[in-house]
Amino acid sequence: RTLMNKYGAKNVLLGTHGTFAAEPIPPDFGKRGNPDQRILAIGHWGTYKRLETLMEAFPAVVKAIPNARLIVAGANHHTRAGYWESIRAAQPPELPIEFRGYVAEEDIPELYRTSSVVALPYDSATGSSGPAHQACEYGVPIVCADIPDFHDMAVDEETAVRFYQKGNPDELAERMITILESPDLQRAMAERNYAAGVQMTMSSVVGN
Repeated sequence: RTLMNKYGAKNVLLGTHGTFAAEPIPPDFGKRGNPDQRILAIGHWGTYKRLETLMEAFPAVVKAIPNARLIVAGANHHTRAGYWESIRAAQPPELPIEFRGYVAEEDIPELYRTSSVVALPYDSATGSSGPAHQACEYGVPIVCADIPDFHDMAVDEETAVRFYQKGNPDELAERMITILESPDLQRAMAERNYAAGVQMTMSSVVGN
């Protein structure tokens, strides 16, 4: 937009991030909320992808949604050794939080397909989000911080995203509770994200 509006460029192509499936599989809603309403947070943790706000928000979610469960997956950023392990050690043992660490590539599909919502608790962004596009690939609602890059992503790619004020655990909890309390909203957001994912297969990205 800047190149076109400010400099009058006529030959600019936005190459989107894309998804990794050749043919995305529609979401199976029987896998969700059965028996847990799973919140998935996945990434390389410790720099701008951080877990403190999500950990502060989660007790309120469990209070409102007793069968809520938080899955934290992924590795530490290479400059932040021990980060997610320190977050895990600080959590009360009674909270239903599972820290899985690294997840093998072949286990990623089931991880997303059994999740009711994907949380992106970031402090900033360096562009588009891989986990957000995987959420679209598997048709999962998204909740993320109100970062300009993510607003652009939601508009440009017509994805279903609920935003919360960055660093505000109360607002993050409210957004997740709203989605988890409403099967109709979950389905509508999931179907919209799946529809976006169908338009972003790697073959279509390469074709563009």
